[in-house]
Amino acid sequence: MGWLGVVGTVGVGAAVLIPSLSAGGHIPIEFAIVLGLLLATTASLFIIGAAVMRRATWGRYAGIVYGIISLPGVPIGTLVGGYLLWQLTIGWNEVEA
Repeated sequence: MGWLGVVGTVGVGAAVLIPSLSAGGHIPIEFAIVLGLLLATTASLFIIGAAVMRRATWGRYAGIVYGIISLPGVPIGTLVGGYLLWQLTIGWNEVEA
């Protein structure tokens, strides 16, 4: 999901920045705020993913929270959130056994 965040951030950034800057305008402050939030979210996904790969307990809980948050995003978010919850609850214990 982190890599999809990178692709989305670059795509949205380019779609807004190129026309805005080519017209001689400036970057809208609202866009700068949204871009900052997108970058922070993407960075946090990479950090949580690395923690899950190291099997850190806090990474597991953060991944579960992200899975719950992504459930309402029908259809992709529901599938990803359900898979995350399944892997971080049931699958987590199976690997240790």
